[in-house]
Amino acid sequence: MAKVTGPLKSKLLGENERLQNCAQFDQFHVKPGSPASEHVRRIQEALRLVANASIPASEKHYGDATTKAVIAFKTDRSIFTRGTTSIDPIVGINTIRALDKLLGGKAEPDGDLGAAVTIRPDTPIQ
Repeated sequence: MAKVTGPLKSKLLGENERLQNCAQFDQFHVKPGSPASEHVRRIQEALRLVANASIPASEKHYGDATTKAVIAFKTDRSIFTRGTTSIDPIVGINTIRALDKLLGGKAEPDGDLGAAVTIRPDTPIQ
């Protein structure tokens, strides 16, 4: 399999080509009503991890619970629709990049902590 490249660095989001494109190009935004897919599943998992979103496992598509979670996430972080002061339910460039940045310090589904913890031998543990 070819290595996926782009601006996303987290394992969860960065390994998906569709989400790497979402982080760069408007035509790859993910919208309510999107069918069940790997990129929707990864967005849902990211929202569960970083925003404690209550998206049921039974919701495989971009449905009502995902829509509510995206709006709550964007509202909490003031991620507005470009050029406005309104919040939409679309996962676009700013939203996916914010999720990715927050995943940098969270344990991802495979248990990988990434660079979340740095232990320095010269620093006493308190």
